[in-house]
Amino acid sequence: MTRSPSVGFRHYSQLLRRRWLAIAAGLAIGLVAAGLVLVTAPKRYVASCQVLVLPLRTDLTPVSTTGALTTVNLDTEAQIVRSAAVLDAVRAELGTARTAAELSREVSVTAPANTTILELSFPGRTAVEARRGALAFAHAYLASRTAEGAEVVAARKKSLQVNIDALQTELQRVAPAAEFSRNRVDRALAESRRTVLMRQLNSYTSRFQRISTTPLDPGRIIREPSESMAPESPVPELVGPSGLIAGLLLGLAFAVVRDRTDRRVRGARQAGLAPLLGLVRRQRRARRQRRAPELAGPAFEQSRRLANRLLLALDQDPATRVVLVLPVGAETGVLTAQVAVAAARGGRRTLLFPTEASRAVASAIVVSADTPGLSIAQPASGDFGDDSLVTSLRPLISRGRQTHDLLLVEAPPVRAGSGAQTLASWSDGVIVVFRPGRTTRAELGTALGQLERVGAPVLGSVAAVRRSWLRRLLKPGRRAEARAELVDAVATVDAPDRVPAVRS
Repeated sequence: MTRSPSVGFRHYSQLLRRRWLAIAAGLAIGLVAAGLVLVTAPKRYVASCQVLVLPLRTDLTPVSTTGALTTVNLDTEAQIVRSAAVLDAVRAELGTARTAAELSREVSVTAPANTTILELSFPGRTAVEARRGALAFAHAYLASRTAEGAEVVAARKKSLQVNIDALQTELQRVAPAAEFSRNRVDRALAESRRTVLMRQLNSYTSRFQRISTTPLDPGRIIREPSESMAPESPVPELVGPSGLIAGLLLGLAFAVVRDRTDRRVRGARQAGLAPLLGLVRRQRRARRQRRAPELAGPAFEQSRRLANRLLLALDQDPATRVVLVLPVGAETGVLTAQVAVAAARGGRRTLLFPTEASRAVASAIVVSADTPGLSIAQPASGDFGDDSLVTSLRPLISRGRQTHDLLLVEAPPVRAGSGAQTLASWSDGVIVVFRPGRTTRAELGTALGQLERVGAPVLGSVAAVRRSWLRRLLKPGRRAEARAELVDAVATVDAPDRVPAVRS
């Protein structure tokens, strides 16, 4: 039963390592967006003030069956805050063009549990506007309660005054009889009646005076809004992390989409190119132009290992003499010349066929190596992209089979023309050199298709890689003897040493 390859944590870590620029770009976008929101978003301030609601005086408040004052119903008072009278007073105090319905929606009224306190909150575009709105509602609410109490007091005083007037009228009618009546019984009744009327008149009069002299106390503001308040929105502590998380998700999405749409090969081991003969470190172009390629040290050691693997293949099949080095999205001039030097130092008579583009650097390497048994073919000047020039190499290759043990032929790029395919048909084996992370799958498929059409056997592949940027920061002295490193390689290859290392 065929099982599909599983995806592990290593694949995700490789994805993050390959696409760290996309993730960093997403994070930058998220942080910039968060900064723009903090700078450009309209500020919203909310001011709150607390109002202590007190019951009105005894004469104005209903009395319970126990004789105590009834408590204030804060639910009712919260609705009074949104009454038409209060909203009209707020509009007049603020001088705003907003309607009463808009003010009613914006104000927030809450009552903490087990208290007789109302907390009034009002939003605004500035701290001053929010503070004015909250205070306006508090003042309008207390004024409404005061006006309501004043109406009740006025009605109660009017009722008491009517009773007082009636008692005084009755007292004036009864007083003469109590003073001047000759009938002893009538006078006693009149005096008793006058006493009752006087007692009632005194009671009503005292109540009237108490209501007239006692001020109303509907409540008071116990906490005013702060003059310096932070905006409620946008909140930097919320917008910043939100932008960071959104940017991270955006960067991960960029990374996944970019990786899905990327057509470049990843990893050193590719189907159809087995076995992996070696990993060579690719040097930057500026470094190659600054100095000649080394013939000793870690860079040449990689080429020597590749030469060892090639010599092992030649020992297994003595008929293999012409080896074509086929570049697919990679430069092979320095590598081919260094492999030729290593093979010649291993005792093999080697003939090198460089392309016109790499002939200068190959000649410099061969001259500096000064190795017996190593020579360079000298075809007519031109480019291998010209089919006639490629055809002119066939006699040289035929004669080289008779005089040399190994013929290393550097092929032109596959996209340059049909020269690589023609050379592959004359070769005993092909080594494909590609760059993980740069060579596309289409280029690799085209090269393999051409080799398959001419029946050229693939001896193996070589991955030209670049050292990780993090390890490039380390001191070169500590990594001079390290093994070849690969950014996306899945393994390294170590061949047995057949030729001793050359020391400069």
